[in-house]
Amino acid sequence: MNAKSRRCYAAMLGTAFLALTQISFADQYPSRPIKVVAPYAAGGAIDIVARTLAEPVCRALGQPMVVDNKTGAAGNL
Repeated sequence: MNAKSRRCYAAMLGTAFLALTQISFADQYPSRPIKVVAPYAAGGAIDIVARTLAEPVCRALGQPMVVDNKTGAAGNL
């Protein structure tokens, strides 16, 4: 093995080592509560659907889901 091959091999080994160490620091997804924005007033059809869908998703992911109703701008949020 010549010097150029050894340097290339060392660079590849170092890159692989750095990539593997970064994987261990990753958080589980999702790591905080999920926020769902409903662009219409509370109590409307969109709010009911959002809250109905939030329950099974919450159980499946193991994270709380918050439905945030933001009215205004004719639903263009």
